[in-house]
Amino acid sequence: MSYITFVTQSGPLAAYTLTAITIFAETGLLIGFFLPGDSLLFGLGILAANHTLGFYWILLVGIIAGIVGESVGYAIGKKSGHALFNHKTGFFSKKQLSQVEYFYTRYGTATVILSRFIPIIRTFVPLVAGAAEMPYRQFLIANVAGAVIWIGGVTAAGYYLGHLIPNLDHYINLIVLGVVAISLLTMARHLLTHRKAMH
Repeated sequence: MSYITFVTQSGPLAAYTLTAITIFAETGLLIGFFLPGDSLLFGLGILAANHTLGFYWILLVGIIAGIVGESVGYAIGKKSGHALFNHKTGFFSKKQLSQVEYFYTRYGTATVILSRFIPIIRTFVPLVAGAAEMPYRQFLIANVAGAVIWIGGVTAAGYYLGHLIPNLDHYINLIVLGVVAISLLTMARHLLTHRKAMH
């Protein structure tokens, strides 16, 4: 049983709780970079279309968790961001930091919003924003906007697709795999763009 299947089959209260934990960890804690935020939200949206879960409850729980998560990530970055990335090799390395700083330099404040749609990058952008001492008020505005657009957009996509295609929830595992593949391809494209820009 996949993690997404486990969440979606855990009953409404457990699903909302696990969704909050997942989104919070993925956006605020370093250990959460591997969590399936996009595919989870999309799958929950499909279930909401079939009235298994409440659409607006998913939005409320997800948005609050996303905002709080990134705020925690920002605080961690402001306090110890440079120390975390002060290594030549490894996942928390200067190379990893430079990849995220590339987005930050290129897109500025919009990076906080755009990073929501890129796996792994969305985990580290708040850290970099904190380490770079982006004004918190500026960060918070982008944080809230990013959470609303990301959580709302991905969940709504699953919700409306679930309405358009009957019994779509029967194929939720295949759909989740497709969303994961798209997310990984998006991340790979951005990393390739970054490498080309660096050379």
